[in-house]
Order: sequence, then structure tokens, then C-alpha cells
Amino acid sequence: MSLGLRTRRRLVIVAALVVSLVCVRWFVGQLLRASAKPSVRARSISRRFRDVAPRWSHDGTRIAFLRLHDSGHICLCVTPADLSRVCRLTNPELVNPDQPPATGRFGFAAPDAPSWSDDGSFLTFPRGAWFTSPAGDRLPGNAIWRFDLRGGHSDGLFVQADPYKGHALTYRSASLSADGHAAVAVARGPMDHSRVLVDVLGRRPHDESGELLDDRRDTDWPAWAPYGRRLAYAEGIVRGPHASRVAVLRLSEPGGRNAGRIVTVTAQEYTRLCPTDAARWIGKAVQPYITGVAWSLDGSELYFALTPDANDRSRYSIWRVAPQPRSERAMRTAGTPSLPVRVSPDDGWGYGAPIGLRSGLIGAVRYRDNVMEAVVLKPQPSAVGLQRPAAVRRICRLEADDWDFRREDGAIVTIGPASEDDRHTTLRARVWGRE
Repeated sequence: MSLGLRTRRRLVIVAALVVSLVCVRWFVGQLLRASAKPSVRARSISRRFRDVAPRWSHDGTRIAFLRLHDSGHICLCVTPADLSRVCRLTNPELVNPDQPPATGRFGFAAPDAPSWSDDGSFLTFPRGAWFTSPAGDRLPGNAIWRFDLRGGHSDGLFVQADPYKGHALTYRSASLSADGHAAVAVARGPMDHSRVLVDVLGRRPHDESGELLDDRRDTDWPAWAPYGRRLAYAEGIVRGPHASRVAVLRLSEPGGRNAGRIVTVTAQEYTRLCPTDAARWIGKAVQPYITGVAWSLDGSELYFALTPDANDRSRYSIWRVAPQPRSERAMRTAGTPSLPVRVSPDDGWGYGAPIGLRSGLIGAVRYRDNVMEAVVLKPQPSAVGLQRPAAVRRICRLEADDWDFRREDGAIVTIGPASEDDRHTTLRARVWGRE
């Protein structure tokens, strides 16, 4: 009898130990999953949100935007031009909790934002993507998807392969060509390298990377021409550990022959193009950047912002140039490409983020002493050998560099303060001179 009691006691102890080990293993597993997904505590969607990254449709009747919740969740939405109602196209989801969307337009990197197809039938937008690293860890990334507004469904354009093959950790700044047959995005890979990728739609599975336009590790700001399949983008070249950066504006035509450099700006060339700025900052290193690449409405000109210091908005200036690429061989024999023409005045403000508007006007942002304003530039006729600065019209003050101009009449949409009323948008629309 006593032996049976001892046996039962031992069985109880063994069972308790087994249960304890199972509980410990479960608890450790939860901790490991939490460490692999840093934003696990933000899974509940907060009510407070802010609408960001607004983009006008090409016909000017709708605005696409991202609804960003305080919890980090985003969803794709569309509203009519009068902001009267909100149509949510996707459910809120986390998009790379380690790197929230960067929607600002005035800077050295192209923003995360939705983009319209030319006929208004499709929208590209960012989505979250988890993939497996070679070590077996689950990692967050950004993928680019396309939403079909006619059928109400979406499919992947640029999505990380799972398991990860080393191509890109995140994708951003995607857009569709004017003919709708190609897409472009900026891929950020290991060591923070960024590359412009082009995908000819329907030619490949959606879980592989697109074509690299070149082998550089610092390409950004892709911009499709309003007609055809010409693609302009910015490139940075550093030839050595102690060499100054070289900023390049390139033009490519995926599947065609029209390709080459349009503008090349070295540190010495920047000093010649911007003598006043160079004299004001004597002794400071010059690392040229080309940002904010955009086309005129008729495709006859390219606009871009040039700066010697990507982090100093007060030193940005806006330029224009004809899209006539020169091949590498032609440049070696005939010299540098044709020089750009400065558009923005040298008045102490920094000008960036150009957008081509009707009648040759250029929408932009100017910055000085922590003040940011939306402006419209009207280029002035220039005499031979003399460049006249553009006339500047102030539109409104901006709280953030997150906005968009309607191309036909220059109406502007900007972001507003956060809200909890999901029936309305926090965006604000303005027409020149009145709220």
C-alpha cells in the first residue's frame, strides 16, 4: 500500500515537471517570435490616424492616399477631388514596422506613395512583406502591389522572394509607364544600396526582382515620361573612398535604344553652376545630389533639384534640361552633355520637389529658417548667355513636405492634423489664393 502511494507521488512529480517544461518552452517560443517581429505589440489598430502621401489622378477628379494609423497600420484609400467621402480599398496592415513609410517629397530619397496609371484604372501602393533570411529568421520588408480599380482586386508587382535571395529588403516609389506595360520601383538592398528596377508586366513571376537599369548602387527618383516608355532617374557615382560624389541624370528606354546621360555634375561643376552658393559656403565639402526628377506635361523638358548637401534643404535649387541623352562613347569624344538651365531664383530660399504644371509652370516647395511654402515658378525667357530667374508665386505655407499639385490648374492637396473620424479625410485641398 505504501509502495503504491510512493509511485503515485512520483508520477505526480514527473507530470508536474513535464507540464512545467512544456510551459517554459511555449513561453520561450513566444519571446523569440516577439523578438523576430518588433512591432508585435502594435497589432491592435489604433483609431487615431493621419492621411498621408496624397496623389492626384491624371484627370484631376480623384486623390489616392495612404491612411496611416498611430499603431503603424496603413491602408490605401481614394477620395473625390472635393474630399467629400473616403473609399477604403485595402484593409489596414503593418508595412515594415522597422521602417515606417517615408512620404516626404523634399529630400534626397524618393517617397513612399501610391501612384496612378495613366488611364486611372490601376494604383500602385506599398504593402508589408515578411520573408525568411538565409539564417532562417523571419524579417519584415516592403513590397509593391497593384490595385485594379475596375475589378477590385490586387496583385504583387515587386515582392521579396521567400526565402530571401539577396535582391532587395524593401521596395518604394513605384509607378507605371504611360503605356501601362512596364513598372518601375526603387529597391533598397544590403548595405543600404538603392537601385532602380524595371519590370515588363506579364513577363515574369511576381516573386522575382525586375531588371536592373545599370550596375550602380546608388540610383533613385525614377520618373516615366508622359508619353511612351522613356524613364529618367538620378544616379550617384563615387569613384573612390576619398573622392567627391558625382551626380548624374540618366534617361533610359526599357526595350528601346534611347539611353544615356543627360546631366553630369561633379563638385567642380557645381561650383561653376552655383557660384553664389559655393562662395557662401567656402571650405565646406560639396557632394552633389540630383533629386525630385519630374517631366513637363508635354514631355519636352525634365525638371530636377540640385544640391551640394542632401541634408540641407536651404541649398537646393531647381533646374530644367532637354531630355536628349548622350551615350557614354559620344561623351568621351564630344565632352559633357548639354548644361541645364537654372529655374529657381537665388534669393536665400532652397527650392525642391518640382512638378510640371500646365503652360510650362512648375510647382515646387521652398524652404528657409524652418519655414516651408508651396510655390509656383514661371520660367522667364532668357537672352543668349543670360539666365533670368523664374517669377515666384506663393501658394500656401506647408506643415510638412507631403503634398501634391493637380497638373491642369495647380490646385494643391496637403496633409492635415490627425483625427479619429474615419468617415472623412484629414487632407486639405486648396486652389490658388483661397482655402
